Amino acid sequence: MKRAIVSGANSGIGKITAMELSKKGFEVILACRNIEKGKRAIADILKVHSEAKLELLVLDLGEQDAIDQFAEHFYERYDSLDLLVNNAGIWSSERNENSKGFESMFAVNHLGSLYLTYKMLPALLKRNTEGPSARIVNVSSNAHRWAGSDFSDLQWTRRSWSSKNAYGFSKMANIWFTKSLAQRLPSHVTVNALHPGVISTNLGDGLVGTFFKLASPFLKTPEQGAQTQIFLSSSIEVEGKSGGYYADKKEKEPNRLARDAQLAEKMWKISNALLEISFEDNL
Repeated sequence: MKRAIVSGANSGIGKITAMELSKKGFEVILACRNIEKGKRAIADILKVHSEAKLELLVLDLGEQDAIDQFAEHFYERYDSLDLLVNNAGIWSSERNENSKGFESMFAVNHLGSLYLTYKMLPALLKRNTEGPSARIVNVSSNAHRWAGSDFSDLQWTRRSWSSKNAYGFSKMANIWFTKSLAQRLPSHVTVNALHPGVISTNLGDGLVGTFFKLASPFLKTPEQGAQTQIFLSSSIEVEGKSGGYYADKKEKEPNRLARDAQLAEKMWKISNALLEISFEDNL
């Protein structure tokens, strides 16, 4: 049985992804920050697919120590992994930071997913090199088009706060990470990024929540929004393909900055330094 981790699987497109992967025969680990919401998600999935094989592990992507604890609990039970879906993300209208002083959207959406991938790489690399590839799927967004390439104040401690630009930059960083990692992975592990569409979900708060409420008649449902990450997670059409950016189950071009290899490498080096890791150590 194939094994998958889906972060942020307690609601929205993460929950739909976990359910659909379980229907496809995956054993799915729901990686959720809120244990009670995670339990409810499992109960909901079992109502639809009673034979689903599911496990809940606590994961707070905003804190590096919490990701270490998640990885420790995972490796106590398992040694291999077929699929990692970096789905969890936040959008905050106010500037917040984690215990290390990292701006919260940058910490969760980019650094948290990058560090989780780093911790899960040994399990992903255990896949048989003769069989289907292990896969990493990074949920980015077309919001990356809002971002610039200013690396001078990544934590927003000096410049005027912009929720839109900070979120967009974290999503740009997802694409840069995907492209940099694809160049380093062996051929039996692939990584791709995607835009799920603008989804009617509980992402964000404040002004963002108001936007979603007002725009909800025009937004994709979670079922519709989950389709591209389910496609990248399981379709034979993308077997062996790596480093791409997808929307509506088709490969698309992100913007010019997202395609810039030098900027991607710069973000790679900065991210490794902030997390005090050398990603290559786990490759």
